[in-house]
Amino acid sequence: MLYEAKYLFVFPIVAFFWFAAITVLLSFLAPNRPFSDILLVAMAVVGTIRISAYITEDLSRDLAKILPFAVLGIFIINVSFFKTSESFDVLKQADDNREAILYYLCFTIALEFALRFISAAVALVRSELKRKGTSQSG
Repeated sequence: MLYEAKYLFVFPIVAFFWFAAITVLLSFLAPNRPFSDILLVAMAVVGTIRISAYITEDLSRDLAKILPFAVLGIFIINVSFFKTSESFDVLKQADDNREAILYYLCFTIALEFALRFISAAVALVRSELKRKGTSQSG
């Protein structure tokens, strides 16, 4: 039961926290973009990292490092690029996009369910193939 709770609640909440953090980072990177675009890109980044975590953890770690380094690189190269007032104006649109944010939370939970299901199915098929392979060779 704790195993299921971990994948049903803990991982989606952690992933959604990082979705919020990436949304804030992206609002500083692209203050002229509509908030809905920023939400979509942030969810794409989080979804890509979660999917790659099931394929190979090293890839997901590398993907997770890219965006903060990009923000740092842009900040170092051009400090005047960041206009905090415009970025905060974009973040104020979050209240108007509550429904979209709720959909993204539901998507995060559904994605985690699907990934866990596919991972379990692949593990089952692999163990079955391994069992059949060892029984035929013996």
